[in-house]
Amino acid sequence: MGDNITPPQQAFNWIADVYSSSEEIKANGQTIVGLLHEDVGHLGIFVSGQVANREHAQIIELLKHIQQLPPGLYGMDIKERPRRDGTVEYDVTIVERTLEDLRKMQKYDRVDEKPFEAVAALSELTERAYELLARPIVRQMTPEWLARALRELHPLRAQRWAISDHNPFVAALAPAAALARAWRQPRRDGNALLPLERFASEAASAWLDLCRDLRDAAAEGAFYQVYGNMLSLEVADQQRAIRRATRFDPRALPAVRQVLESIEDAGAIEGHVRIGLLVAKAGSGRRKLSSMERVRELMAPAHLLDGVSEDAFRSLMHEETIIVEFEPDRAKRALPRILRTPADRRHAHDLLDGIAAHHRLDERQLALVAELRGLLPLARKARPAPRAARRRTPAGNKKNAAPRGVRRPRRVSKTG
Repeated sequence: MGDNITPPQQAFNWIADVYSSSEEIKANGQTIVGLLHEDVGHLGIFVSGQVANREHAQIIELLKHIQQLPPGLYGMDIKERPRRDGTVEYDVTIVERTLEDLRKMQKYDRVDEKPFEAVAALSELTERAYELLARPIVRQMTPEWLARALRELHPLRAQRWAISDHNPFVAALAPAAALARAWRQPRRDGNALLPLERFASEAASAWLDLCRDLRDAAAEGAFYQVYGNMLSLEVADQQRAIRRATRFDPRALPAVRQVLESIEDAGAIEGHVRIGLLVAKAGSGRRKLSSMERVRELMAPAHLLDGVSEDAFRSLMHEETIIVEFEPDRAKRALPRILRTPADRRHAHDLLDGIAAHHRLDERQLALVAELRGLLPLARKARPAPRAARRRTPAGNKKNAAPRGVRRPRRVSKTG
């Protein structure tokens, strides 16, 4: 937020330009995590030691577990917690976001970008006209020595070699600089010229800031006068209408259709991952980095992820995210057919117990956990009938026969 060159609103706009909705991000299997700092600008991110200890370290820690995040758009929140020994502990939370959240950051709904769309349309037109009409003539009329001279006289190159050894008129600068370094003497703190030097430095800095602000304001005003008129805005509206006409439908992707058609064609691994995603989707969308480290630990007792590579697990998360995002009801109804065996259902109940123990679930998540337990009932073991009931059970009455697995006592005759 402290960046006046590329503020967060502009930095996040590329997501809204590339993707039309959060569903499209998930359908393409993309995981995007954004981190917003309230004070630092783009230079402080790279040179600040405090940022290196806080943001950089936590980002590196997140990269170890980012494969366990389902596809989508997330925001990273870092909070400091002081410890008893005086050190600082960082609590990292991953919050699921939507494209609508990014659009709320735009104060004017990106209306000020419409002239730039007109610039893009005009630039494409002039570039095409130049390539067709002027470029072949310019190539034939411009010799190589003239092109080389034009390159060397470019202002960005000229300002470098003009004060270098290539210019004989500034040859005296090198010995003068060496003489100044040799005779340099530090000034005392009580020197009367020191306040004057500070005042001159601050005045020069303020003057440069004023010149920069006036230059930027003049350039901005001229830009909007040229490209902010009604004709240019009409061109921008036409460009935007073309993009709206080609709006993306995630369900139209063949890969998405194939995944949705195979909701019930899954195994125990897919079923357990689906349970975790359903519980996460029912919550507030907040995930603790510390809890993400326990994902494989919760599924370890079932040995379901033994031998599953990171790439295979990532692909599995992508497919199950599509199912849970687009067809959550069908995903729940398919669980009894996916987790059929008593062992799979026992592992599913153990997973739900682990989720409830290691995560703070809200009311919706607790209700969903109870619903999933009801969908996956555990087989009850048959208990033997009481001894008195065995004696009263007629031998030929099949309706009142003992339950399966209970051994009936033998009938002994009086003479036997």
